[in-house]
Amino acid sequence: VWDPISGKLKKDLQYQAD
Repeated sequence: VWDPISGKLKKDLQYQAD
């Protein structure tokens, strides 16, 4: 799923920026 906030693809449900 594309994450427009980070501008990257989410690879898993817990994808978050540090």
